[in-house]
Amino acid sequence: MHRINQLILVTSILFLTCASAHASEAVRAAVTRLQPNAKDIQIRPSPITGISEVAIGLQVLYVSDDGEFALAGPLLSLKEGKNLTEQRLASARASVLDNADNVTMFHYPAAKAKHQVTVFTDIDCPHCRRLHNEIPAMQAAGIDVKYVLLPRAGVGSPSYKKSILL
Repeated sequence: MHRINQLILVTSILFLTCASAHASEAVRAAVTRLQPNAKDIQIRPSPITGISEVAIGLQVLYVSDDGEFALAGPLLSLKEGKNLTEQRLASARASVLDNADNVTMFHYPAAKAKHQVTVFTDIDCPHCRRLHNEIPAMQAAGIDVKYVLLPRAGVGSPSYKKSILL
């Protein structure tokens, strides 16, 4: 009897592994049809049975394991009172910032850093300029300041053209 239980357990694990791999393939195929140029598609199970979480850069969506349906928007855990999509996006955003280099970011280090602030700034924004004038005071207070240029008017705008010259 012990052998039969072991056989059932091993068979169940193999079946679930194969089913999961098949679901992942169907999800990847569906996402590729939806966004053919997408790179670095990350697929993992969601807390909802039969639904996979798909992350493409800073976009998260949920796709049925058969690849038939997709949902875009927040996934909320009513039991925990948490926005699970926002949690996933927060870690993705942190990863982007952690992997940004000095080409895409200006760094104003504090001599004895206690904290770090990342500022998304527009070269033509008067409020951003005013904040920039406060950098020496922030550094003196032990705050590292990192600037990421983000022209509010988008790519091709006059602010963008000025930003790429820096």
